Amino acid sequence: MKWSGPSRTRRASTALLLALSGFGFAGAIGGPAMAAHPKALVAKWMELPAGTLPSDVEIAYDPGRHQLLATERSGEATYLMTGGTWAKQSAAPLGDEVRALTYSPAIGEIVAVTLGRTPGCAPDQCQYTGITRASTWNGAAWSAPLTAPATAEPGRWVQADVMAVDPSNGNVIVLGGVYSPPCNPPLPGICYFGPRMWGFDGLTWTERQAPPDLQPCLAATHDPLLGVDYLLCNGTAWSFAGWSWQRLPDGSAPADRYVDRLAFDPSIGAVIGRESTATCRVPEDTWFWAGARATPVVERKIAGVCGSIAYDAELGGVVLAGEGRTFVMRAVLAS
Repeated sequence: MKWSGPSRTRRASTALLLALSGFGFAGAIGGPAMAAHPKALVAKWMELPAGTLPSDVEIAYDPGRHQLLATERSGEATYLMTGGTWAKQSAAPLGDEVRALTYSPAIGEIVAVTLGRTPGCAPDQCQYTGITRASTWNGAAWSAPLTAPATAEPGRWVQADVMAVDPSNGNVIVLGGVYSPPCNPPLPGICYFGPRMWGFDGLTWTERQAPPDLQPCLAATHDPLLGVDYLLCNGTAWSFAGWSWQRLPDGSAPADRYVDRLAFDPSIGAVIGRESTATCRVPEDTWFWAGARATPVVERKIAGVCGSIAYDAELGGVVLAGEGRTFVMRAVLAS
């Protein structure tokens, strides 16, 4: 799929929907919120009989190949959704811990960013090497990993946290930071030593300038209709149009809530956020963005499922995969 630049026009039906509902961050490209009185979003998470996945996965959708891909967080296995069922692939494992997946329109492939760790370590007991790498999925196999430039100081590591699409060229951008282990949570000045940002075009890593006050980021997504990225970073929200960063007004991110997953649903023109909890044993909230503020979705909540989300055009909704289960969200607007 060839990158032709961000779309600056919306389909008429989508534009009308957005104008009526007020979806979109305020000031995403310098403009105000689109409506003062948004409608509510009512959603239903529907579980799919898609077979079993490992409990901890990352997912991404390739619109060119019409593939929904899942990787085990450990990097040991890769799965594709085939005929509504997950099928384990024979591809060689990524090996390192998978930190993020996203599709690159410029490369035309899904990109995985990984973090080196000691082999065979138990969950939450891994020693990280600080080596960040990227591999691309060609539909059947992962490419050889390409190592990011080393920028960590001795005793610290560079960790990629989230990925999005660079609106200016369709390549991926990777956001992370320099950390000092052990580092949970990442406390600025104690074990978090500032943000890092790279561009990756499938062959080359290029370090780019990140805002100096950017805090550890939890989630990011790309809006192809407006050509802008949205990020949630430690209680703050940001937009990125490929050439400038803009911190969004207070209240753009849910207060005191751990929303660590974002996806853009073009069928309703909304950014969808998914909340996680420490144990994943209570019903987590789903959020959407109407005007300048995050608004809880009126939904059937799912207890016991923390996971990765991605929009799948074949299924026509945002997919949630985690704890060995798979759901798709059906959403409608309500007065």
